[in-house]
Amino acid sequence: MSKTTTRQECQRCSSEVISGYCADETCPFSDHAQDCPVGWHGHGERDNDWPCKCIPPWPEDECPNCKNGTVGLESGRIVCRGECSTDFGTVAEVTFRPQAWQNDYAVNVDTEGPTVFYVPATLVEDMPTSSYESDTLREHPNCPQWAKDWAGPFECDFDVLD
Repeated sequence: MSKTTTRQECQRCSSEVISGYCADETCPFSDHAQDCPVGWHGHGERDNDWPCKCIPPWPEDECPNCKNGTVGLESGRIVCRGECSTDFGTVAEVTFRPQAWQNDYAVNVDTEGPTVFYVPATLVEDMPTSSYESDTLREHPNCPQWAKDWAGPFECDFDVLD
């Protein structure tokens, strides 16, 4: 008996979707997941330097809107400290905890780099922290590369900053 699979299509250009991304590299959204938490309305055009509103800029980055200020974390929100004062929204602070197996238990181990990163709070709505579901946050573009490459067990937990 053969297994039938349904072809997934890009919500933007109708090309084939492979592993959650548009396979057509010319599509403006080939580098954004089809299940982006802000939906396609959050993706304006690719011309600007900040391609995706579901990935807020890091604190201390240059503001993608006015280019004259840095972005900072203030009262749980990522905001421009420059002339435009853009509010990029509430964020959740995610902590990646690398682990290793010891006597059939996953135990925390020393880290190989930064363990904290930020994601939009909308991404974790109704998500239990320290769960299999929250462990998927490791795949977010803001997660440090060493954590994405971690081969052992791990946990991700988060706090929505307010």
